[in-house]
Amino acid sequence: MVKHIHSLQKTWPNLAKDCLEYVQRCQECQRVNMARKGYHPLTAIHAQLPGEHMAVDLTEKLSSQEELLKRLEYMTKTVFPAIDTKTRKTQRRMIERFNRTVLHSEFPDGAKVMSLDPILGDKLSPRYEGPYIVVRRTTGGSYVLKDATGEEIAISNAASSNGRDSRD
Repeated sequence: MVKHIHSLQKTWPNLAKDCLEYVQRCQECQRVNMARKGYHPLTAIHAQLPGEHMAVDLTEKLSSQEELLKRLEYMTKTVFPAIDTKTRKTQRRMIERFNRTVLHSEFPDGAKVMSLDPILGDKLSPRYEGPYIVVRRTTGGSYVLKDATGEEIAISNAASSNGRDSRD
């Protein structure tokens, strides 16, 4: 508002303060959000997953209590089961996508593996350490390894961090 008034070649003392007081008193001005990033009117809520946001006005234009009961029955028998079905389908797709991208490997005892180096020095440093021999798999799904000298590695490695399997 101040910039607009200045663009009209007008000004007065306390112009910014007067503009701020005017906006704070204006009912219509309070309905929108003006920020430094621009004009942001009220917007719709978008859900990332099915059933994340739900609002139903069952009382709009009701003529009787029976009509309200019919609407509730429709929601219970049709809408809510449909939402549940859609949610389960989406969850299955997300699980399948996750399973396609994540390494699911089980290495037998005695297999030779390489382990991804968690502290990579520079681009020319090797990405993998090893070879190691799998001693056993722990109950948590990680592996206890031993090096070429036969010493067990103090850190147990998860299968997803074992980058290469060099089984003989």
